[in-house]
Amino acid sequence: MKVLMHLMLWSSVSILTAFSIVPDDEILGEWLATDLENATIQVYKAQDGYIYGKIIACDKKEWIGEIILKKVKYFEAKNRWKGEVYSLKRKMSIDVTITVPTDKKLKLVGSKWLMTKTFYWSQK
Repeated sequence: MKVLMHLMLWSSVSILTAFSIVPDDEILGEWLATDLENATIQVYKAQDGYIYGKIIACDKKEWIGEIILKKVKYFEAKNRWKGEVYSLKRKMSIDVTITVPTDKKLKLVGSKWLMTKTFYWSQK
């Protein structure tokens, strides 16, 4: 009887886990980056399983179409995303950690060598 109860409990947990919402969906959508020439970034999940961000509108028209968020992956144990952000001003890739401090903001912390910079994107 105990074995049957454990088996039923384990099956229930497995089914609930299989149908749970993947947390990386939380950062998908359109975000406004005012410190990046008022860019609107479309954050999406690609077929390779990583998350990317593409500028779809911006005061600097030549930046439209640029992919600036690359190979972002969710780390459940730390409740954060990690990947790269490309600086169009400096022409370099920077490691980035993304968290969601509120439901309408993303906190991005870019780091390169010993320097870090924090910036925020607001949901559109």
